[in-house]
Amino acid sequence: MIILEEVDVRFDDRPVLKDVNLQVADKERLVLLGSSGSGKTTVLRLIAGFVTPNRGKVMIDGQLASEEGKILIPPHQREVSMVFQDLALWPHMNVVENIAFGLKIQGIPKREREQKIHDMLCMVGLENAAKKSIEQLSGGEKQRVALARSLVLSPKVLLMDEPLSSLDDALNMHLRTQIVKLQEKLGFTLVYVTHNETEAKEVATKIVHMQDGKIVDSIDEL
Repeated sequence: MIILEEVDVRFDDRPVLKDVNLQVADKERLVLLGSSGSGKTTVLRLIAGFVTPNRGKVMIDGQLASEEGKILIPPHQREVSMVFQDLALWPHMNVVENIAFGLKIQGIPKREREQKIHDMLCMVGLENAAKKSIEQLSGGEKQRVALARSLVLSPKVLLMDEPLSSLDDALNMHLRTQIVKLQEKLGFTLVYVTHNETEAKEVATKIVHMQDGKIVDSIDEL
């Protein structure tokens, strides 16, 4: 599903990724594990199309998506959704409006849009919070809105950047279990970033360790 081949990324001549080679299989749950500054988030942004490689190429679903400073497939055409670390929810919109935003951009008709939103709210357990403002939600509810907003677009690939890092241990454990169940039910490919080894082991079917912009280890078949 995803291939990074001999990828280097530099920001202002500072190396961020160095000769990264990575393969993510279809419907796999790959976790990028490493400390802050190891390059994990940059890998997500490469896959999403927000960053281009200075060297090397990015392939998605058999197509060349980026290569050596060029975006060949723009982000909105990649069938990739991303849950950011800060969630990036729109505070002036309620729960339904946040989830509907991407569907409106895609031009999905209102009746179909409403059905998709209803189904997704039920799937993440927010059917009773549809009209709440973002400020009224708990931390866990905000995480589920961000997840629903991404999954309602039926992406082939979901990228998650430290999605549970701000939550307490009990809620973190509950939501990572829900993420795995949703991935198994919907069948998307998951690329998940964390610095938490326990979280990584419970989410992943494959763990890739990163350090100083390089892949230093890979563990398959967890």
